[in-house]
Amino acid sequence: MKLGAIILAAGLSSRMGSFKPLLEVDGETLLLNEISLLLSCGVERVVVVTGNRHEDVCGCLSGLPQYGSQVAVAFNPDFQTGMFSSVLTGVKALGDSVEAFFLLPSDCPGVSRSTLLQLSASLAADSCSVAYPVFHGRRGHPPLISAKVIPDLLEWHGEGGLKQFLRSCEGCDVAVDDGNVLNDLDTPSDLMRYIGSSH
Repeated sequence: MKLGAIILAAGLSSRMGSFKPLLEVDGETLLLNEISLLLSCGVERVVVVTGNRHEDVCGCLSGLPQYGSQVAVAFNPDFQTGMFSSVLTGVKALGDSVEAFFLLPSDCPGVSRSTLLQLSASLAADSCSVAYPVFHGRRGHPPLISAKVIPDLLEWHGEGGLKQFLRSCEGCDVAVDDGNVLNDLDTPSDLMRYIGSSH
């Protein structure tokens, strides 16, 4: 299965006070950490959706050997309207060869490689359209979304955002032993908690 991925890195990070994609943990930005993870799982194309601080993100990525081939940037001029516009921007930039794609916010670090491989195996074996990682009964990030839903997604009216759209798709839950799928680093205390738990 040819896999793609969309990393959402367009937001204002207003609650954090610092731009989340470029925050560093153990000497590496959250954004580069996620890209490395996705590429290590066989993802052939990673689209980083930018908006706020677009040029800074491009500068962060420019040193990557895969930049321009496997790793691409898609700028969302409407990023302040909400996450759904960034999702659409990323989907349009994925290309036609991808059979499924991970959707990962830039503030959900630490997801394990085994989790992504479990999701990939589950979607390939199941007839569902979306595979969700589930830890202790809670769905987390990243969902793995079949490309067969892209036409409907692009025509979605946007009401209720991506979450509402995905409710209309057949989903399967994949139990994982990975609490990091529930990470959502919105505030400095969230970041400190994550750093403490990862050491």
